[in-house]
Amino acid sequence: MTKKYLVFVVVALLISCIKPTGEIYGVRPETQSLEAVGTVVAYDQLAPLTNITWVLQSQVFLVRISKSIKGRAKGPYIKLVYKYAPNDSPLPQNILDGNIQWRFILKRDISCDSSLREMKAVKSQTKEGEIAIPRLKFRSETEMVEDGVSLPCYVLKPGKYRIEK
Repeated sequence: MTKKYLVFVVVALLISCIKPTGEIYGVRPETQSLEAVGTVVAYDQLAPLTNITWVLQSQVFLVRISKSIKGRAKGPYIKLVYKYAPNDSPLPQNILDGNIQWRFILKRDISCDSSLREMKAVKSQTKEGEIAIPRLKFRSETEMVEDGVSLPCYVLKPGKYRIEK
């Protein structure tokens, strides 16, 4: 009798945690996926300098979303972090071609959300003759994004992208 009662209580608790929409209580929207089409408008030009070891590698991009397939992006721009192992290949060079639309399957990661100002941040020139290199390199000078704009961060894994036709 006790065993049946315990099973009943567990099943009742599981059922009570499911919303009518099919979502489960406790699963935050921040962990949801996004499948979207967009264009890479900028990249972190200093990130490859840190990819010199045999640990997980990463490349950081600013993407302008033109169409959401699954999920919903907040705003037209997102921060995309491509994470890959050293034996995986980096993204193709034509990822920066502004004439190509890419389809990405992404996973939300609130831990790397930032503003555009934070993405641009780099140590300022402290000594005369010292060169300050901007961290974020825009593909086109005509891309106008406000410094204070909040950029939700999404992680891209190898094989989860393709050219949109």
